[in-house]
Amino acid sequence: MNQYDVGFTYNFPVSESFFDKFPFQEDAYYTSTKDKIIAAPTGNLFRWMINIGQVKGKRNRNGSQ
Repeated sequence: MNQYDVGFTYNFPVSESFFDKFPFQEDAYYTSTKDKIIAAPTGNLFRWMINIGQVKGKRNRNGSQ
């Protein structure tokens, strides 16, 4: 499994306002998994394990608090 994550946070100072700062966050990740096994119901209720195989996931999230 390979996983990479990067992120940062910056607080913009605000003068003459009700708030003293404006925070901003950015985060991104990428993951690559081989032989991902999950538990989900199938046609047979006694067999819940499923091998999905290779899975890649990525996400970019930004926003302010």
